[in-house]
Amino acid sequence: MDYKRFIFISAFLLTQVFSYSIDGGFFTQAQGAKSAALGGSGMFTEDGGNPQLLLTMDNPTIGFGIGNIYSGLVKGNYFSSTLHMNDIPLYIGVFTRKVSGIPDTRNAWQDDGNTIPEPGEINYFKITTIQQQEIGVKIASAQSWKQIYFSTMLKPHYQVLAENSRFGMGVDINASYEITRGVTIAGKLENALGMYTWNTGSIEKNLPRLKMGGVMQYNSIQAGGELGKEIRQGSELLYTLGGEILLQTNVFIRVGKSNNSKVTAGVGIKFPYLQLDYAFVQPAEELPFKATQFFTLSFFTKELHRFKGKITP
Repeated sequence: MDYKRFIFISAFLLTQVFSYSIDGGFFTQAQGAKSAALGGSGMFTEDGGNPQLLLTMDNPTIGFGIGNIYSGLVKGNYFSSTLHMNDIPLYIGVFTRKVSGIPDTRNAWQDDGNTIPEPGEINYFKITTIQQQEIGVKIASAQSWKQIYFSTMLKPHYQVLAENSRFGMGVDINASYEITRGVTIAGKLENALGMYTWNTGSIEKNLPRLKMGGVMQYNSIQAGGELGKEIRQGSELLYTLGGEILLQTNVFIRVGKSNNSKVTAGVGIKFPYLQLDYAFVQPAEELPFKATQFFTLSFFTKELHRFKGKITP
């Protein structure tokens, strides 16, 4: 068995068991390059994590992205769209994640009858491989009351691992308030409701996570982050930090950091009808993973309609 792959699979399964959320980190990795470059914070994007950005969105987008996670050991893809439907702002995102080549050793142990694994009882020819595939959706909408912005996010998620599968749903509730021009604070309750059901009949309940965050913008500089903690005793304090500077009206330089990353960095280039974003994520030193990269291509639908009107005879 390949040593590096064994180390990766072992660590990956540990992150599934001891992950910060019941989705195994799926919706943490289900992000575009902009958010990834800013430490993974949800304060900078229009997916509903910061309700003010979704509600005040004035240029809807359609985006496509890929994630080369841990240098290709995990593959991620996503499609997202922001739009107005009957004057209600909506965010819709569809995400997939796939891990291939997971060693399946369930049939390799040939016990001699004492139920104790011993040298010589493993038949390596019976070790096969399985894969894990996932698909999830984010659907968010935002409203406001006076100067407070609210959003609700639905997160259905389906996962297949070998012959086993599970389906679940999570609900996030977010609120933000603009203290003064350019300064916004936010509070979030992730996985406030929901659970997972396996095809075996077992049920897993979501553990709610409370987050507080903020973002500040001054001229061409924007910085912010989040602090979070699961609502259970002994849970770890989580954090994300990120900053962005706008250069020459169309080039964005981004850096960040989080619990799971030693450093994140990226660049965005904005054109009249589209935007390209790239992110590089160096995992934290205690994680035995290689770097992750995200690429996103977003089209501004309002500008595309204007362009179409110009060329239509």
